[in-house]
Amino acid sequence: SSFELKKPYCIIAAGSAPDRLEKRWPAKAYGTLAQQLYNMGYQPVLIGTMAEINVNQTILAACPQALDLTAKTSLFDIVELGRGAALAIGNDTGPMHMIAPTGCPTLALFSEHSNPQRHYPKGQNVKIIFEENLNVLCADQVLDEARNLLSNKIQAKKA
Repeated sequence: SSFELKKPYCIIAAGSAPDRLEKRWPAKAYGTLAQQLYNMGYQPVLIGTMAEINVNQTILAACPQALDLTAKTSLFDIVELGRGAALAIGNDTGPMHMIAPTGCPTLALFSEHSNPQRHYPKGQNVKIIFEENLNVLCADQVLDEARNLLSNKIQAKKA
């Protein structure tokens, strides 16, 4: 793709359907996470539609080094990004369901407003964090799970 990607990169899908805002982990928390991923050597890549512009602007304010692809990706682009990503982190939202089957390590955040058993993204490398109220989920917990997925991927490559 023609995007200014710096490998390794992590996809962040911080939005949700506009009528399902309760499925979103707070944008400020994603901002903290993006900065931590950047500090670990990963370029955060923000995806979403114009409905997510405010969410992604909040993340960019916390992590200006992130690549903002808001409203710039087609469905094909999202799959292609997933194939090349070290990790994808996001809410229960469409793009996560497209990225997971590519084999990209996928960390999906679910609240009580989604049923992870019924709606989890399908892929070989998917981890769900379930928290009834996503507002109480702390960035450190998400980062720990992200680190686990990333280290598994690194070990799998060596094997």
